[in-house]
Amino acid sequence: MVQLSSIVLIFDGATLMFNFLIRYGVIGLSIFLIIASFSLHQFWKEKDNQLKLLESMHFAKNMAILTELIYIAYS
Repeated sequence: MVQLSSIVLIFDGATLMFNFLIRYGVIGLSIFLIIASFSLHQFWKEKDNQLKLLESMHFAKNMAILTELIYIAYS
């Protein structure tokens, strides 16, 4: 899965860099960010307040990146 996600991230990043098939790149990156955010940064399960804060910051960062990707796709 790591190799597959690496290939997808490289392809999707290249679409944004070279301004070619931008919507497909945004869709791929958005799917990756949604899956990564909800599977890796599960702040709602943390008991320790510091870990909860850290995970929620990473989750919010990923959601901000997702918002920017949507903005790029429709601008």
